[in-house]
Amino acid sequence: PQPRIGSMLEDGGLDVHWFVQSTERDQKYVGIDVPLTNGLIGQRVFLIRAADQAKYAAVTSLADLKATNLVAGFGQGWFDVAVWKANGLPVHEQAGEWRALYKMVAAGDRKVDYFSRGVTEIVPEAAANPELVIEKNLLLVYERDFRFYLAPKNKDYAKPLDSGLKLLLQNGRHAALMKAHFGETLQTLGVEGRRKITLTTP
Repeated sequence: PQPRIGSMLEDGGLDVHWFVQSTERDQKYVGIDVPLTNGLIGQRVFLIRAADQAKYAAVTSLADLKATNLVAGFGQGWFDVAVWKANGLPVHEQAGEWRALYKMVAAGDRKVDYFSRGVTEIVPEAAANPELVIEKNLLLVYERDFRFYLAPKNKDYAKPLDSGLKLLLQNGRHAALMKAHFGETLQTLGVEGRRKITLTTP
């Protein structure tokens, strides 16, 4: 779980890890201010029960999504929890093993209606959980990305890591890697044709 990983990084049990950037993490760890996915992790699509697709059919705005009262599931300590709450959307925060959320959504017991996942994650997860499907129409977007965070004891590595990552951005290698790894996924999801709902980022 993320709280445990964060504690290990803070105590020096881990040297480096990636998290979604937040003010709290910037204060605790040594952040490298270079986005890792060009914002893709902030582009969210839902895993849902196939029978529930109709519940999302008329959603074209944040107000519409609020009105459904559908509950999102997230792992404990995930940045998404703060985003959803800031936008007035119902949330279930799963303590312990976050992967239990797949079964919770599939169970249809109203505790969790959908599992919001990044566009870089959702296609293989849907394949691994055939009891769920990818919601067809929506794309929720917030302005955040993964960045690397170093344990405080490793602060001397921040400058060379920052320089190396920026070089990848400048020479086009980062863009090539993103296209190679995620280009087909974005096409599969039809990202450009989805109804985009922009969320306020706390």
